[in-house]
Amino acid sequence: MLLFLLACSQPSPEQNALDERVEFGVAWKACREISNVDKAGRCGLDVLQTRNAVSAERCSELSSERWRSECFFLAAESSGGSLSEQYRMCSQAGEYAKDCGFHLWQRDLMALEPGNPATVDGIRIKAGSLFRKHRPYAEPLDYSFEETFWTWFWGAWWEQRAAKMPGDKSACLWWTDASDRAECERWAEPAAKWMSSRNHPEG
Repeated sequence: MLLFLLACSQPSPEQNALDERVEFGVAWKACREISNVDKAGRCGLDVLQTRNAVSAERCSELSSERWRSECFFLAAESSGGSLSEQYRMCSQAGEYAKDCGFHLWQRDLMALEPGNPATVDGIRIKAGSLFRKHRPYAEPLDYSFEETFWTWFWGAWWEQRAAKMPGDKSACLWWTDASDRAECERWAEPAAKWMSSRNHPEG
């Protein structure tokens, strides 16, 4: 009876996974010994996240494809490595690979603040440079990368610069360079749809 009560009082591997006081090695080993592959994977990922230990090396040790894929997604986002290394992790993110790559370039693009008057000087050149930087890695994960990238760029520009006139090409007169103005007009409709989807998400 005493042994039964002691056994019942012991925390489960899942509880240990979320308890930072439990040594990493102990919690990690307990999760790996769970017979249910899905539960073991979720438990292992909890151990890594709780202890800020998410890495490609640890992700590869998760037996559950579902949680291993999510782990690689998180590893790519938090990695301080090179762009190629981050995208390599995304390529191992299974069903999340496309979204993983999207998060990488979208994060960098939004950091440019396309329509912010303080950062807009030479913004098309900066965005073009960013596009070329990400393209070799992002395109294999998403063949619509080019269209999506520039839709986001122009949508963000419109949202910050001319939010009250989505799709109105007269807003493009702001651009003094003829080629910039032509590009603005070309992307006016996709940008307007992008803004609409942001303001009225499905579901």
